[in-house]
Amino acid sequence: MVDVAERPGDLEPSWEIQRGGEIDPTLVVIGTLGGGSRYEVLRAWDRTLFCEVAVKVIRPNRVADDRALEGFDREVAITQRLVHPNLVRLLRWSAVPPRPYIVLEYITAQTLADHLADIGPVSVPEICLLGVRLCSALHHLHQHNVLHLDVKPDNLTLGDPPRLLDLGLARSAAGPLKLRSSLGTPAYMPREQCSHGYATPQSDLFSLGATLYEGVSGMQPFSEGDSDSKVREERYPQLVEEAEPLHEVAEVPHALSQIVMSCLQHDPRRRPRSAADLAIALHSVLEDMKIEELYAWPKGLRVQRR
Repeated sequence: MVDVAERPGDLEPSWEIQRGGEIDPTLVVIGTLGGGSRYEVLRAWDRTLFCEVAVKVIRPNRVADDRALEGFDREVAITQRLVHPNLVRLLRWSAVPPRPYIVLEYITAQTLADHLADIGPVSVPEICLLGVRLCSALHHLHQHNVLHLDVKPDNLTLGDPPRLLDLGLARSAAGPLKLRSSLGTPAYMPREQCSHGYATPQSDLFSLGATLYEGVSGMQPFSEGDSDSKVREERYPQLVEEAEPLHEVAEVPHALSQIVMSCLQHDPRRRPRSAADLAIALHSVLEDMKIEELYAWPKGLRVQRR
């Protein structure tokens, strides 16, 4: 959820607000949820909304940082115009010093990353339906000219409905977006995000493909990179490696393997044309398995505009 050049959140300065302490008079801390280099994320009780919430608070060493404040403003501006059942909801925010914060709905469902660590891979029907729902969220983003740029197992939940989390790296872009730095989480970044290229909706589909690959197999599609190396190809093996076909590392239908591998193409033009196209392809796997209770829409329904 942070720029790849930045340090993990647990090494960053914290406000160190203990359980029962206040972020401000409206928010009392219940516990910690994690964070990155720009924010720490706290579980809190909102006295204004009278419910539990998740609060992203700018870290104390970043409150005077123009880049962090620009990111804060950008995230608020993007998140407040996106309303979708598979996206986490922005509830309110405050830019008032000393602790600017963003209040989001608190999601109790387990992330895919936690599920992989605690239980293991999910089933083929589950990964297909999860993929369809996440495509729905990405379709909504892309229709509003927003790129997520950090789709990964840590940023999606398995609840009902599943949610795509964290728009901290999201960018508004009416067309291809030229990146000024390597942006994202290394294991899930397409070539263009690794090498300061042009990000497009197909960049998010690559990251979703890498996430689905790991979700159903328990394995990441590319080797682990060396974050300390100054050689770009060693930091980002996906620049030079081809992912092993999914059906060779997991027991999945060949059709699902083809769909996921199409997302992992190095050339964005060879990936699915849109999140909607990818959703329809994943849904066809469910239809082939005849698991009607998991269908995202009735069989035969025209779900995409011509």
